[in-house]
Amino acid sequence: MIAYKRFALISFLIKFFSLFISSSLKDNIFVSLLTFLIIMVVLYSIMIIIPFYFRRKINIFNQYYTWIEKGGRFGSKR
Repeated sequence: MIAYKRFALISFLIKFFSLFISSSLKDNIFVSLLTFLIIMVVLYSIMIIIPFYFRRKINIFNQYYTWIEKGGRFGSKR
């Protein structure tokens, strides 16, 4: 259940930042919606998709994705 909460929190933050940035622009509604979609796709791929694809090759992405899935402390264990 914790993994879904962390994933939902990250998704919510991505949508919130995208909506905040696109609503702060003083353009028409079409440009604001297009900006919202572009920013959301970029942030989603940075926060979710790229760590998922490179988790076996790069150690920090593996730690990040394990943290999303299982919880616990982020980083190396001492």
